[in-house]
Amino acid sequence: SVIMGDYLYSKGVSELARVGNVDALAVLARAANEMSVGEMRQLTSYDALDFSEDDYYRLIAAKTASLMAAACEMGAISGAPDYREALASYGHNLGMAFQIADDLLDYTGTEAVTGKPTGHDLRERKVTLPLVSALERVSKKEDEEIRDFFTRIDPTDQEIARIVDIVVEHGGLDYANEVAEGYAGQARGALKSLPDSPAVTSLFDAVSYAVDRIK
Repeated sequence: SVIMGDYLYSKGVSELARVGNVDALAVLARAANEMSVGEMRQLTSYDALDFSEDDYYRLIAAKTASLMAAACEMGAISGAPDYREALASYGHNLGMAFQIADDLLDYTGTEAVTGKPTGHDLRERKVTLPLVSALERVSKKEDEEIRDFFTRIDPTDQEIARIVDIVVEHGGLDYANEVAEGYAGQARGALKSLPDSPAVTSLFDAVSYAVDRIK
């Protein structure tokens, strides 16, 4: 998949250079740079129980939202400047909502829905928003449990379930869901300046899909 991604990116750069679309080329290059930064930040989130909420937002903005913002902005480059700005904002907020919802599904989803077992991120010791939020309210004993869990190379299903229970008990899932819905609302708001059309309706539907997965 990495090789295929590299191929598609290089093909896109080649085609944009061929037609001389410098604006689109600049957007694509910026997105590639931001995504690379995001992946590097992802490495710092492993085992990082001091990972802050702001750290998390910076990570997903670079890793996920930058790609969606670029895709939406590039589609509007030949249109009115206001549309370009609105669609870039839409893509950013959609990407933020989508990634938070995806991180929530690690706690609530089934393998049949997500394609990976519940607790996959926890098993890899990734720190995401539900855990970041819950860590602010856990007891000293629970904090010690979580820190002990993050020292384990191969945690059991029971140990993962215990961490999920702690996160649920302290509102980590509710908080992350609220934040995801907030970004979804901003994405919908960015579309209000666009004229009604089947395409815009589809963009609204994409927002619903991103957050409805966690309901």
